[in-house]
Amino acid sequence: YAIESWTWFELYLFCNTMPFLSNQDLIFLSTSLLEKSKEFKELVHNRLYMKSGFLNIISELMERKLFSYIPIFEAELESMLRPYDVFEKVLWQFLKKMSISLQTKGNNQKEIENFIQSLQVLENPQLIALFELRLQQYKELID
Repeated sequence: YAIESWTWFELYLFCNTMPFLSNQDLIFLSTSLLEKSKEFKELVHNRLYMKSGFLNIISELMERKLFSYIPIFEAELESMLRPYDVFEKVLWQFLKKMSISLQTKGNNQKEIENFIQSLQVLENPQLIALFELRLQQYKELID
């Protein structure tokens, strides 16, 4: 895995193949990417994939219940988010709430439902449907 020679295409492939990687490979490649993020994010195209990549990594770690690794990626993701990254910020807020839910066996269920309902103001039914679908998928991990 010569990560120092990755281009945006390899980054794109990594982001889309995470579910197929073993826990060990996911953690190794993700932390290697984190180490190289300073150079990668200098290019706008790479920055776009890096934000998506870190969101995907965090989501994948949640699904695998590897919560102890999530803080490693939080700070880098938050440093990359800009005021105009609305979708990424909303998704990040959702993932933080879902992480708490998964770790507490759904104790904040109502808070998540209220969060999804608050998105009605955006008048984007596809976005709401996406979050409702993800909520159901995460709930299956609790049950």
